[in-house]
Amino acid sequence: MIAILSQDEIKEFIPHREPFLLLDEVTELEPGERVVAYKRVREDEYYFQGHFPGEPIMPGVLILEALFIKDKIPRSCWTGVSTCSTI
Repeated sequence: MIAILSQDEIKEFIPHREPFLLLDEVTELEPGERVVAYKRVREDEYYFQGHFPGEPIMPGVLILEALFIKDKIPRSCWTGVSTCSTI
């Protein structure tokens, strides 16, 4: 899939930055319906150092945070990137 919004473009619409920018790209925007976004979880993510050593698991609270961040993409983007406005 081709990204509709890259991580740099996502940064234009939300205040989050690394390491708490938990989205890599948006691949689908359906007006008024849905946003499909991805986070590529890498072996070297900071939270794997202690959650849990030897059995890394992405903390559930960060999974929820990624969902909340995705929902911060303004609904104005849902009609096309050219009409997006920042928050």
